[in-house]
Amino acid sequence: MATLKQKAVFDKVVNSIEKPTMGSAMIEAGYSENTSKQPAILTTSIGWKELMDIHLSEEKLSKAHEELLNQKKTEYFVFPKKMEDEEIMQKVTAAGFEVLVIQPGEKGKYAFYSIADAQAKKAALEMGYKLRGSYAPDKSINLNLTSELDNEQLNEIANKLDALRRTHNSGNGESSDGVNTSPLDREV
Repeated sequence: MATLKQKAVFDKVVNSIEKPTMGSAMIEAGYSENTSKQPAILTTSIGWKELMDIHLSEEKLSKAHEELLNQKKTEYFVFPKKMEDEEIMQKVTAAGFEVLVIQPGEKGKYAFYSIADAQAKKAALEMGYKLRGSYAPDKSINLNLTSELDNEQLNEIANKLDALRRTHNSGNGESSDGVNTSPLDREV
């Protein structure tokens, strides 16, 4: 069962308007500064997982994700005030939309229709792919050199890096960021 401190942090993070960081919410709830610098101590606890299961269950997340994927937004066309509603409906339908309502306004008649919210759908798709682990992991090479290496050793390392880059390139002589990877173009 979740402790009072765990419940307090969860409440601050989920329900607070200002959305504090996990660390600051932990300090406010009474955790030590050292513990607040390691939020995984809290987020991997059984009590925290119980809170997540209760308040952010897979079912709730799935339902919210589905709603986001199917999110609609309302747009409108403006037509001349003298145009008949039937003609407006024909034009909107011919454009591939279903009229929700036609209302008079200052600039003419407004024909409202709904369309898929592309930004909401994009966000939902990205979230879904991330959660499912479908995105390719970022690739990076970290190289720490000491000043004790001589030029021959540096050249050997540079050649190995160039060979490694070439195996990951599409064969066009460029890395994914467009930089030429030929060993002849670099200085050591």
